[in-house]
Amino acid sequence: ETAKRLAAKASELDKRLKAGATLDVIAGDLKLEKQTKRGLKREADDADFGKEGAAAMFGVGEGGTGLIPSPTGDGQILFKVAEVFEPAGADASSVPDDAQKSFTSGMSDDLLDQLVAQLQTQYDVRIDQAAVAQASTR
Repeated sequence: ETAKRLAAKASELDKRLKAGATLDVIAGDLKLEKQTKRGLKREADDADFGKEGAAAMFGVGEGGTGLIPSPTGDGQILFKVAEVFEPAGADASSVPDDAQKSFTSGMSDDLLDQLVAQLQTQYDVRIDQAAVAQASTR
């Protein structure tokens, strides 16, 4: 019963925030202190928000709001993303090798798909089934 009431209250507060109420007003109504957190990192297991909470915050854009379960206890955290900025040391070397390879491969595949699609619109394309069968048996 308590969990249902908590979820309903959290949902109501989320709706108020989305409707334009500020976190200062909402926190004041509840006699709570609004907290500001800076330096949250994508995919980090944050002590205050947990990994799922951090992912939810990165899932909304600047100005986005949401509701996440507290990683400790049974509370709910109402949040608003105030600002988003690129980290100072963000360059190609800060991206893991596997992510770079995946991105490069994806870009290559996309470019090849675009080229094939363009060529298919410019030229009459027919598939030689005999040649395909012969090539697949080798």
